[in-house]
Amino acid sequence: MEPYQNTVVSIALEGLVQRSDGSPVTACLQRCDFVPNIVELSPVRALLRPSRHWMVRPDNGTPRHPSTLPPPGDVQLTLKLGSFLGDGRSGIVFDVEQLAVASLSQNDASRYSFPPLVVKVARSTRCMSMAREAWFYDHLECLQGVVIPRCYGWFELKLPHGCVVPAWTTYPSDDIETDAEEGPAAILGSSTWSLR
Repeated sequence: MEPYQNTVVSIALEGLVQRSDGSPVTACLQRCDFVPNIVELSPVRALLRPSRHWMVRPDNGTPRHPSTLPPPGDVQLTLKLGSFLGDGRSGIVFDVEQLAVASLSQNDASRYSFPPLVVKVARSTRCMSMAREAWFYDHLECLQGVVIPRCYGWFELKLPHGCVVPAWTTYPSDDIETDAEEGPAAILGSSTWSLR
């Protein structure tokens, strides 16, 4: 059975995080709910020049259609970071090896057959950009797996003290700006946790 986009509740990811001495740490990422409207245009209107007022819809766009997904699942994936596939302004993409699929309840998680997966790791200065991308995937739920890649959610990690993400230095961005420098501080200067 192919899993739904909201089947996975947490990911144990090997190879992403290490202590400052180089010893590996398994990253435990938790699925997060999306901010209701991360692209709300009202706060941005003040930044637009009067000649560009046509860029903002007066009604802030149409509301999202209700989700057709079943209630969220309780599957925990254990993955191992694989080879580097590519990167961009906001993230770094890696192939991953699936090590285990487990259910946090007594449900049989082996009934799920995940396709080959990749992970996209947000750059440390681009977390809000990645959250916004994940929000768009969520809103395009009906197109996932058909027109756009399937996205199994937005997962966040609280980086333990004394730990680092080597990918941030191994694959640096040549973009020197950050999310906070490109948008209104009221939104982009906040963490994704504080916007919930």
